[in-house]
Amino acid sequence: MKCATPEWVARCIVGSGLTFGPVSIVYGAEFIPIAMDTPSTAYDVSADGMVVVGAGGDGGMGFQWTQTNGAVSLGDLPGGGVDTQGLGVDPTGAIVVGIASSSVANQQAMSWSVLTGVVGLDIGSNGSGSARGATAGGSLIVGTSEGEAVMWTDTGMMIIPSAHDSASAQAVTPDGQSILIQGSMDGLSSLSVWRPGSGETPLTGTIGSQQIGNRMTPDGLMVLGAAGFGGEGVFPDYWQWFRWTEPTGMVSLPLLSGFEGGVIGTDLTEDGTVVVGRAIFSRSSSNSRAVIWDVDHGVRFIQDVLVEDYAIDLTGWTLRSAWGISEDGKVIVGSGLDPQNNRRGWIAILTSDVVGDFNDSGQVEQGDLDLVLQNWGHDVESNGVPTGWFNDRPVGLVDQSELDRVLQNWGNIALPNYEGSLVPEPQTLTILIGMIATVFSYRKHSIFCA
Repeated sequence: MKCATPEWVARCIVGSGLTFGPVSIVYGAEFIPIAMDTPSTAYDVSADGMVVVGAGGDGGMGFQWTQTNGAVSLGDLPGGGVDTQGLGVDPTGAIVVGIASSSVANQQAMSWSVLTGVVGLDIGSNGSGSARGATAGGSLIVGTSEGEAVMWTDTGMMIIPSAHDSASAQAVTPDGQSILIQGSMDGLSSLSVWRPGSGETPLTGTIGSQQIGNRMTPDGLMVLGAAGFGGEGVFPDYWQWFRWTEPTGMVSLPLLSGFEGGVIGTDLTEDGTVVVGRAIFSRSSSNSRAVIWDVDHGVRFIQDVLVEDYAIDLTGWTLRSAWGISEDGKVIVGSGLDPQNNRRGWIAILTSDVVGDFNDSGQVEQGDLDLVLQNWGHDVESNGVPTGWFNDRPVGLVDQSELDRVLQNWGNIALPNYEGSLVPEPQTLTILIGMIATVFSYRKHSIFCA
């Protein structure tokens, strides 16, 4: 007895000559709220976008997030309150740094790994401190202690010499060869880069009356920051975000109408071509909106990008701040207000891969159908990902779920080549749906056998 198989029917569908027409594309982008019992903020993301760190509550419990485990508590230090914050993560995602409350100080610099748990870092006898960044693997951690820029290694804490009255090490490159210093002199902040051998070098080509900085590119050649303009003393009227390189000096990025407090840049991609930050409504307000900038699109609200470009439903959400971005720009993390008006950390995974483009060809086509049919019934979890499978990998058996993705998105083209996608016109779509139903009813009804 011969039976009609899913493979046979699927090939008949694709080879049937059905006509196609434009419809919206379904991309594999995701928006993931940080699931915690308390309000939360996502502060940083690893270089590959796989690990996110942050804090819960008003301070609250720090966390490390992965897609496998979700948000996992970092724990806390002995003798203090439950107040740990993951402020930064090394490029590999293995080492989290930040602050914790302890018997030593209300705010003690700390590091965390799966092997060690929370470890308090030396901050001197009478002060407080925080850790801001780490090299790959965490052999060197940078931050501040008792008003000094410092670094921690296996041998303990070392003060980084600086000409400022007070200073903080804000960021470090993966190899430890460049450290971004934000210092204060007569109440006004400025930026410099410290390197082994050459010491501290102030940034040249400055703008504004003062400057603050957050991140550098991994090679240490570009600095992201914000310059203060107007106002009196240490409180500027507005912030102007900028990118700095030695040849160009500080180059301003565009501001947004209606945000009188300006924009503060918080992180940038590996090559510095994409920058995220927060646009501030006014000098006297902490209310802000998460923004993103790149050369091709200029400055945009991240919420608009997710809704309009990636068709993500953010009804009830207000994305207020973006704090980190992966090196390739595909993962952005931040905080906002959820539909219940609670502060909630979030993760946006931006991918131009269209759903069903399993072989990463840029379009849902015959090659994707072949992958599904050749591996039909394959137990991916037991035997590994089938050869040629790149995007939207199956979980468990290759079955109806994967075939549906191919058939429902047939002809769709991945970004940035989108000029319209292809699916069957309404009349032929009805036929197609009927044929798909036939494929998966053959197991129960003998009429499909002869």
